[in-house]
Amino acid sequence: MIAGFAAQDITPDPGLSMSGFAVRQGPPTAVGTHDPIYVHALAASENGSTVILFAFDLIGLPVAWIEQVRAAVESECGVPAASQMYTCSHTHCGPGTGVIPYAMGDAPVVDPVYMECLAGSVVNVARAALANAVPANLRIGEGESYAGWNRRSAEAAPNGPCDGHVDDIDPAVVVAQFAGDDGAILGTVVNYGCHATSSRDSYYSSDYPGYVRSIVEAETGAPCIYVNGAGGDINPRGANSILRGFDIAERTGSRLGNDAVAVLDSMTAAASTTVGAATVDTEFVYRELISESEARRLYEDKAAEAKAATSPEDEFDHTWRGTEYAKRVIATLNDENWSDRLQIEVQVLRIGDLAIAASPSEFFSADGRSIRANSPALHTMVAGWSNGNFGYTPTRRAVAHGGYEAEWAYMIYGHPAAWDPISGDNIRAAAQTAISSLFD
Repeated sequence: MIAGFAAQDITPDPGLSMSGFAVRQGPPTAVGTHDPIYVHALAASENGSTVILFAFDLIGLPVAWIEQVRAAVESECGVPAASQMYTCSHTHCGPGTGVIPYAMGDAPVVDPVYMECLAGSVVNVARAALANAVPANLRIGEGESYAGWNRRSAEAAPNGPCDGHVDDIDPAVVVAQFAGDDGAILGTVVNYGCHATSSRDSYYSSDYPGYVRSIVEAETGAPCIYVNGAGGDINPRGANSILRGFDIAERTGSRLGNDAVAVLDSMTAAASTTVGAATVDTEFVYRELISESEARRLYEDKAAEAKAATSPEDEFDHTWRGTEYAKRVIATLNDENWSDRLQIEVQVLRIGDLAIAASPSEFFSADGRSIRANSPALHTMVAGWSNGNFGYTPTRRAVAHGGYEAEWAYMIYGHPAAWDPISGDNIRAAAQTAISSLFD
């Protein structure tokens, strides 16, 4: 096996719309940079097969954009589109990319110039990772961290659904490290599942993943890539739902970074050097839409509330969660070509004894645990917000108890209804099929 790492700063100038929170503590557009945001890349090859893992400090990426960039990377670097994985940290302190179609203020939701520059950065970082590739030995280990907590629990959100214990999470920290033949560390990959939602401030930031990377890099003297996992129902531990800040990012990242460093001494050498990729197509299925008469009543009620709003924030809330949503439902019900199913891809990369399974959604920790528990690979990372971001795929328990993820988060993602829990079933089944095809 040969492997190479690379990174590039992708922090835009201030002034772009920020994505992730409907309402911020500051302006809806960035006023500066707290810490830079990056795209990292790991390229691994063996016996003529090459895969590239890209990790972005972004909320998520649109599928159409990914398809275009995959084609560019294949053309410029020779790595097949099907062997490229695009995973995001889901930081809420990054510029809008288009996966969430709403933003306050006058700035556009997504800046096409930034997205064009970002595409160029991806090609550049792919070239660099391939150029940096040298013969490598892989070591993998697993530990635990409780840097995150169940955000639906009574302790985390007393006014929320309270449908689980605070420690109902996937605590697994999976760490993979590559070293050259001379023993020098080439780079490390850390995987854990937790929302990157530490701060509501209007500054660009990689959030807690940046602190994780800094701690691991200081320990190893080599680059670190952070892959965010099944964190749909997980938040930084102790983070108040409203009063957040960059101190939460530092505290969470420091705890998780130290937990990852603790794994380094117990890692074992991978027996396999096989490199490959597999993709299984599956479906996300919508739940039943509200009726047209309900949508029209909602429109009238929310239009009146928006008109009577006493702040731009309230007006915005009544619009995207009311009038805009109602119009979308009415248009959907009258679209003869509409389907209640969306074709999506579940992709898996194999790098030696390691499987990396990606879902284009905010999927829950229970689904992540299930994928890892049933994986035939010796070690499995799960990657959320990857190869697209179509919002939350809540579990049956979440739907039964309600709450943000099940009842109205889909509106801000521009959907006419929430995803049915069968969507999570499909993610797990597709991941199992893809992993099995690579690890026979």
